[in-house]
Amino acid sequence: MPCLVIRLLRVAVRHKARILVAQYAFPDGIVAAIVARLLRRPYFVQVVGSDIRLLSRGVKLALTSWVLTNATGVICVSKDLERRTRMIGARRTQVIPTPVDLSIFVKECDVYRQSRLVTVANLVPLKAIDVLIKALSKIPRTELIVIGEGPERERLERLSKELGLEGYVRFTGFISQEEVAKYLQSSSIFVLPSLTEGVPRSILEAMACGMFIIATRVGGIPDVVTEGRNGFLIEPSDVHALYEAIRRALKSPELVRSIGEENRRSVGKYDVEMIGRRIADFIERATDMTARS
Repeated sequence: MPCLVIRLLRVAVRHKARILVAQYAFPDGIVAAIVARLLRRPYFVQVVGSDIRLLSRGVKLALTSWVLTNATGVICVSKDLERRTRMIGARRTQVIPTPVDLSIFVKECDVYRQSRLVTVANLVPLKAIDVLIKALSKIPRTELIVIGEGPERERLERLSKELGLEGYVRFTGFISQEEVAKYLQSSSIFVLPSLTEGVPRSILEAMACGMFIIATRVGGIPDVVTEGRNGFLIEPSDVHALYEAIRRALKSPELVRSIGEENRRSVGKYDVEMIGRRIADFIERATDMTARS
């Protein structure tokens, strides 16, 4: 931590920084808060998910609370995170969702490729990809593309084989954004069964490709996915509910197509340039309010 403080202090002085912005509450926020205090500069913190949701009692919680309480402003990617940050001390907050570079996801998805599902996730327990694989085992001749890497990969590959899904579940590992876009554009149904989330960029990218969304009702996902309007929402860890949602989508190609088209039209509000302007406006307003107070 001291090394990070020194490095940021040197960079801030060299570039005559007027404002500091930390993308995570911990540890980035602590470093930014210390440097901002030393230089008497305003600082902002963006909270994106696990940096707040996974906090427990102890020193980490106390330090994060101090950072958020003293921040000039806190940018929250979802309403759920705004509520959580206010509970531990944040005072001036603004909900501004995760941005997505829409220029990469310009082609339409393959609405006729009904037998393929796609998910994008770090392969860790909280993403619950095992729940998705178990649900898939009940649906014959349906392919699943799992994009991402992580410590759960070996266990998930073994589970796929045990359930007789070898050849139907494909793990790509880490791939480029351009390759992610190609896979999203090769299907029409995106599935994310996470146990907890902020606002997943992968869902916004899938929407930009005109995909139908099936996801869990957790964190900031309900901010962007409304049941029946642009996809299906289910409770976490419910294999049967996920199976039913996938089965309904596979049997409703016209619904998938029409909702996918609506998703492509509506996702423009998450474009990186538009979100960037909203962040800049909030920083300017909050800085002015602090200076006047």
